[in-house]
Amino acid sequence: MPNEMDEEAPSQDAKDFIKALQIVIEARSTENAQQMAEAQSTTAGVVEGLRRILRQRRLPKCCDPVIIKGFLIAQDLSNSDELDLSWMQLSPAQVLKVVRGVLHDNSFKLSSLNISGNSDITVGTLSEIFKLPEASKLKRLYLFGCSKVEDIKRGDMASRIGMNEGAEAFNSYFPADLSEFRPWMAKSRSGKPRPRV
Repeated sequence: MPNEMDEEAPSQDAKDFIKALQIVIEARSTENAQQMAEAQSTTAGVVEGLRRILRQRRLPKCCDPVIIKGFLIAQDLSNSDELDLSWMQLSPAQVLKVVRGVLHDNSFKLSSLNISGNSDITVGTLSEIFKLPEASKLKRLYLFGCSKVEDIKRGDMASRIGMNEGAEAFNSYFPADLSEFRPWMAKSRSGKPRPRV
């Protein structure tokens, strides 16, 4: 996670976005959030402001239209094949809404999803994502630092959450028995270590 002390000061566009979003948060109005989302300009300042806020705290549900529109803008500006939600304080429902919104937009050619650093992501959340018809495009899923799925073996993850064949999921799984990473250390049936080949 980036160190806040190392970050540059926010741009004026980002400050303006944060200030407007704060008014929506205080009003707790989905209608205000929808109006803000519709009025958002496609600028890097919007993306910067949204990312700065979401790295610090989770936004209430009323802000979902702004969050979704912000990530649509981010994807449009980045022209990347990865949807990067890493280290964002998003609820599982918000992650699902953003992924659905971005995948539904056919102008993006996504093949990768990064949700690293979200401690609320579960196998259930991931299964919901991969039930979306558009999720078949995703070939790579990054889940580093997602504590509720870090104990699942990398090879088992894709099938447990319904990813397509050939797709890969990467997480922080580290086995207690290192033989999974070093097969030559695994004991044979006789109980003696296997010889190194």
